[in-house]
Amino acid sequence: MNALDASFRGTPEYEERPPTSAPDRARLNLRFAWPEYPTWESNINVRERNAAALPVQKWLLARRIAEQFVRFRQKTIEDQTITSEYGPDKFDLNQLILYELRQISRGTWQAVIALRDNSFPN
Repeated sequence: MNALDASFRGTPEYEERPPTSAPDRARLNLRFAWPEYPTWESNINVRERNAAALPVQKWLLARRIAEQFVRFRQKTIEDQTITSEYGPDKFDLNQLILYELRQISRGTWQAVIALRDNSFPN
């Protein structure tokens, strides 16, 4: 099950509200870097859209990252100039996990995507 289909709401560890490097910002820059492909960047909301403006829960952050990964993946499919045996379009979303969200500068985070066990194409 991928982050777009899964329901992590109500699971204690995913209800936590992770801090960010820019607590004063409502949006952060999210980056995907895949071998042989240009780096792709997008902004994501990391705060609730209400008066409290608390950081979003982990489950919502993971969902927003997954939504952006789907956009990145679609862009790689549309870009016919790069053909790679191991491009992001070669893997089903169920084969991938968000392994880490790495801060690379203030307000910019890079998603580290990994394959689930036994998911490498033969």
